[in-house]
Amino acid sequence: MTYIFDTGKNQRQKITSYSEKGLYQKLYEFYYPTQKESLQSLYSQWVEKRKAMQISDSTIHRNQNDWDKYYRNSRIVNNSIDRITISKVSFMNVLVTIILHEKH
Repeated sequence: MTYIFDTGKNQRQKITSYSEKGLYQKLYEFYYPTQKESLQSLYSQWVEKRKAMQISDSTIHRNQNDWDKYYRNSRIVNNSIDRITISKVSFMNVLVTIILHEKH
């Protein structure tokens, strides 16, 4: 157990864990919080990176159309990537495969 000063709350906060390793992990998470990325935010970054790589506008437009059609309205894209499980990804792959086969 230890105490840290939380400047956001302007008070001391108790940090506890059952093990020393767990305590270090909690302290690390407090001092170095991780940004929870979603597929939506990563997609936006990916598009900007592709534009900087001078990928053709038609390719980027086609990618955007695919994103809009297959992913934009799905719940998985707004989940934090650390909460996406294998079963969720498998389900999305099955869905996209079914939709693509219906087109042909």
